[in-house]
Amino acid sequence: MLMAAALVATGVMVSCEAPKTVTTVEEHYSQARVLDVQTKADIKTVQGELKVNPVRVEDQWIFSREEVKALGNLNEIHARAAFKTLQKHEADELVAPLYDVHSNPDGSYTVTVLGYTAKFVNWK
Repeated sequence: MLMAAALVATGVMVSCEAPKTVTTVEEHYSQARVLDVQTKADIKTVQGELKVNPVRVEDQWIFSREEVKALGNLNEIHARAAFKTLQKHEADELVAPLYDVHSNPDGSYTVTVLGYTAKFVNWK
């Protein structure tokens, strides 16, 4: 009986206390995974032989200031000069290319392309 009275007295005393402020902290976490690109396409390498022209070509191309701005960087200028050389000689590949690039006072570039043109033969 004494025990029951003690529990009741404790319960009354607890209920008479001033309410405590309760602080809640919410934490949110997110997680991301980087996935490889999945494709259903089959990739098949193309195999063939190159027939290289033994005569070295030397072509000079001039790109205007506007063309240089449009192309943006030196790699793109090289690629455009190589494309024009391949187109001129009706070739598929440029073997051992060398590029000599000069900037002109008016903002244009002069690009000299040296290399061997080649065509693909015996496609597999």
